[in-house]
Order: sequence, then C-alpha cells, then structure tokens
Amino acid sequence: MEELRDDIKLHLDMDRKTQTYVDYWEALLVVANWELAEARKKDAVDRAKVRGEQLPAELLAEERGLHSSIETDVRDLLEGKSSSELDALRSQIESQMSSGSAKVVEYWETVLKRLQIYKAKACLKEIHAKMLRKHLQRLEPHLEGDDKVETDHSLRPSEEESEHDVDDSKTFSPEPMLKDDQEAEEGGSFSPELLHGDDDEEAIDPEEDRATLERKRVAVFEEKQWRIREAMASKPPPPKDNF
Repeated sequence: MEELRDDIKLHLDMDRKTQTYVDYWEALLVVANWELAEARKKDAVDRAKVRGEQLPAELLAEERGLHSSIETDVRDLLEGKSSSELDALRSQIESQMSSGSAKVVEYWETVLKRLQIYKAKACLKEIHAKMLRKHLQRLEPHLEGDDKVETDHSLRPSEEESEHDVDDSKTFSPEPMLKDDQEAEEGGSFSPELLHGDDDEEAIDPEEDRATLERKRVAVFEEKQWRIREAMASKPPPPKDNF
C-alpha cells in the first residue's frame, strides 16, 4: 500500500497536463492515504490487544467510536452522492456547526471525516466516466468508417460482375483482333510502366494513431483503479463496534 501511495505521488508531480489529471491523482492520493491510515490503526490496535497494553488516547476514542447503527446512518447519508452534492453537504454541516445549531457535534464531526473519503471516491468515478465518454466519442468516426468500408465491400462483387460481363462482350466482339495490336504499337514503347515503391506502403492515419494512444492511456488509468480496488478489498473489514 505504501508503494502504491508513492507511485501516486510520483504521477501527481509529473502528470499535470490538465486539471482533470491533477484532480484524479489528488483524489486517488486521498483514498490511498485513508486506507493506509486505517490499516496502521488496525495494526496498532491488534498489537496492543495482543500485548495487553493500553491504547493511545486517540486510538482509544476511535476504537470506541459511534454505535454501529450510527455508522450505518453516516454511510447512508454519504453513499451514492456526487462530488458536488457532497461539497454542498459539507458547507451546510460546517455552517450549522459554526452557528451552534448542530445538536450532536461528535456525530457531525464524524460525518465530515467520512465525507472526505466519499468525495474522493465520487470524484474518481466521475473522472473515469468522463474519460470513457471522450474515448468513445473519438472512436465513433473510426467505427462509422469501418461500417462504410464493409458496405463498399458488399457492393463491390456486383460491380465486378458488371465489369466482367463487359469484358466478355469485348472478347467476343466481331471486330478484328489485329486492331488492338495496332493500337498498342501506336501507343509507343512496350516497356513496362514504372511502379512507385510507395504505392504499396500504408500511410499512418493520425486519427487512428491518436485513438491507439488514447486506448493505452485508458488502460493505464483502469489498471491504477484496479490496483486501488484490490488494495481496498484485501483490507479486512473493521469490527462493528468501532464506531
């Protein structure tokens, strides 16, 4: 997990081409830091319990935490919201806490603490969806071109048959064959035509090249998210009485 966090920091420093990339790596770093901190807390609690030691004050408070039903309420409040909705909720909570109208301050502090990680995850989902939409939009012209090529190929046999019929009619024409030979001689030299070497070479399509690069970027993007999900899934679930 620490190596993954270091990789994310490296990308955050280097990959600042657009604000979208910056937002993505910053959100990914928030998730990595959160998961790493949770793993360290759990290790510290487990070691203290095994050794029979007293937990530090901050860990003891978090170990007691909120009731499991309250934790469920917090999750239901934050889960499924977009990043903009979570921003609006945070502003509302902070306003109530500063004005003194918030009744259970500890509860809303816990909500604000969880809100940070939920917003980062929502941001990652939105960026991923945005990049996939852009990628599909870039591929649409190529897909339409492929459909057109297939249509042309399906029509080509009938055209070739028509040309073949014309050639057959010429073959059995009553005109003397000598006329064709005379026209060929009048045309000039019997030397073969010069073939250009680049006629058979395939030109590189810039649009296809850009689409290939975009597919590679999306593949790297999805691999990073897969590594985060694997790291999150490998962490054992916290005890129900933590909060």
